[in-house]
Amino acid sequence: MRIILGVHAHQPVGNPDEIIEKAFNTCYIPFLETLLEYPNVKMAFHIGGYLLEWAVEKKNFFIELLRDLIKKWKSRNTGWRVLRTHTLLHT
Repeated sequence: MRIILGVHAHQPVGNPDEIIEKAFNTCYIPFLETLLEYPNVKMAFHIGGYLLEWAVEKKNFFIELLRDLIKKWKSRNTGWRVLRTHTLLHT
């Protein structure tokens, strides 16, 4: 059986920082850290532009996790695809 995981990370524009911070600390970051342990998992990950910009400003560690994940996918040749990406994630 093959499973492809699809994940969408979104926060409404103007959502208070403390709510976004909690989402990063309890969901987005732990999820990416777990994915790093399983580089053969095939998945689609979408993060909204507002949330990505917020992370660039306030959670650079998350951006580094994304970069590390992309590098692992590239090195394992797991068929990863970046359909639309932010220039800050280019490695």
